[in-house]
Amino acid sequence: EYIFRVGGALSNDNNPTTSSWDFCGVKGTAMQELQFTFKKGKCTPGVGPVGAQEIRCGTPTSSLFVGSMVLSNIAGDKLTEFDTNLLESVLAEAFSSVNPAMHGAVTLASWEMDGSALLVEFRLS
Repeated sequence: EYIFRVGGALSNDNNPTTSSWDFCGVKGTAMQELQFTFKKGKCTPGVGPVGAQEIRCGTPTSSLFVGSMVLSNIAGDKLTEFDTNLLESVLAEAFSSVNPAMHGAVTLASWEMDGSALLVEFRLS
């Protein structure tokens, strides 16, 4: 998950509405952001556009950390509840041992089999 954010007034008249952008099929103006993902080369818009006012008011707009990993030589084509709980627990422990400030809850966002490899995407919040 990524964020495209345009800050400040981009025009000479300091009016953010006269400056605009068109990204990932979504249109917006200065002082707005768009969350989006890239998967297999395709841009998919998410939350947005969200204005600076909403962000300042405490509306959550993104996860702390989003990552992915590949597990090789996996038998089977799905993850059980035990598997997902184990992966979430191991990832949370690994992040907190590297940097205690990164202690948080890990959730698996998606997983996809590719032959005997499993691509897992996760979020740390």
